Amino acid sequence: MVKVKLKKKGEEEAQATPSSGEGKEILDMIAGLNRLMKKVESIRGIDLEFDEIILEGVMPPYELLSKLLSAAPPAVGAPAPAAAAEVAEAPKPAIKLEEFKLTPPIETHPGAFAEVVLGATRDEGGTRAFTLKIGGNNTPPYYRFEGGLPHRPVIAHIVFDEDPGLSKLLREQYGDVVEDPAAWAKKLVDVYGAKAITLDLNSTDPKGTNRSAEEAAQTLREVLDAVDVPVGIVVRSGNMAKDVEVVEACAKEAKGENLFITSTSLVLPTWVGVELDDEVLQYYDIAKEYGHTIVSYQPMNAQGLAWLNKTAINKEIPTSKIMTDPGMVGVGYGTELVVTTMDTVVNKALIGDENFQPPIIAAPCNAWLNREAWNKFEEWGSEIERGTSFECATAAAALASGAHMLVMLNQRAIEMTEALLDKIYLTKLTDTRSVMRHLPKNDCKKCGYNTCQEMAEALLKGEAEVEKCEQMTPAGIRTLKRLLNPEGVKPDPAEIANWVVEV
Repeated sequence: MVKVKLKKKGEEEAQATPSSGEGKEILDMIAGLNRLMKKVESIRGIDLEFDEIILEGVMPPYELLSKLLSAAPPAVGAPAPAAAAEVAEAPKPAIKLEEFKLTPPIETHPGAFAEVVLGATRDEGGTRAFTLKIGGNNTPPYYRFEGGLPHRPVIAHIVFDEDPGLSKLLREQYGDVVEDPAAWAKKLVDVYGAKAITLDLNSTDPKGTNRSAEEAAQTLREVLDAVDVPVGIVVRSGNMAKDVEVVEACAKEAKGENLFITSTSLVLPTWVGVELDDEVLQYYDIAKEYGHTIVSYQPMNAQGLAWLNKTAINKEIPTSKIMTDPGMVGVGYGTELVVTTMDTVVNKALIGDENFQPPIIAAPCNAWLNREAWNKFEEWGSEIERGTSFECATAAAALASGAHMLVMLNQRAIEMTEALLDKIYLTKLTDTRSVMRHLPKNDCKKCGYNTCQEMAEALLKGEAEVEKCEQMTPAGIRTLKRLLNPEGVKPDPAEIANWVVEV
């Protein structure tokens, strides 16, 4: 029911015209009724001195109608008010929220991920300068407040033995070393501080260059000789027989180095329970024979991953020598399905299912395969910012879903992801490169130093205060101070959430 005010008999009819078509029909109807009532001297049952008439079953635009009918009538001869004239509303009382302190629930889990060591030093039969540990957590990702994240995730920088069609941006970033895998790997370690290298042997594809297994092994040897960090290989010829041939040649060449080995060509039978192909079984046998860490790869298939891991375990390969790859590609390309798979893996691992307990490796570098990351479309903005954002977002999704190791490509994306890991794991900053990750890097000189690098060196020596940087936000200053002296600092879960949003 809607009450509509009408003028008393004898009064001037107000002319109101809505500023838009909204409500015009109901206004015209009211005006028509008003004119009709003024022409009738008397009608039985209706007193024309009444101020209102009731219309039933009418659904006018309430907000507009309320403004029109509640406004004061204009003076005679004055211009009519606009139909959409603003009417002052009574101020709403301020809502005061009750303050409270968030206390994260502390839970314990019966299971934990296996701890995997990457690489081998001379004392261990290899030639690496150091080893890296991943996994070992008995809590979900980012749950540092439960105290169960012993090892910071590792980022491996990827090198290709043949240009897979890198965008111009990426080719410019690495210069002339793109054609030389060993030189490329050395630049990543010496210039960009890479702690691990992944060599992608894409040239072994039978439908492409089709380099032999022996050539692939020689390329691996050159990379191992060029750098002293842990190294892994990815074989993705699309042919299981060729992949196994390449894996065996490389595993033999690098015996004792404890490579991490991935084949993306392994195909499972359609039905669970059917025997695996001989090539799949050989893949695990080779890793065991030469002492390397093997990666079980199945995109978006948690049960398939468990099946492969169980196969390895049944071959007496310990979970400390197995990793799991759920097939991460890039945001917008099935990432939500991979995240769901990773959630399953994490939950199963923490309840004690050993088939899901090998640590997770993901490859955000795959985001550059998507044309949205690098195509030149003016309306999409800078391809530099866009491609970096694609890889960063993919890395953040992988880490939040439980990844213990990332394989990445773009250096800016790597630096931003490392900065996020600094904050979450409260890693003490001990070198200039790590401090620079948290400075503006614009050399504004307002701090009194000529470059941000000079200030970073002064901060490490204790000769400068973080507050001297006028370009940093209060949150950034607080974070950098924590990272320079993280002892005893406990991360705030709300702050962790904000850091993820920043990336």
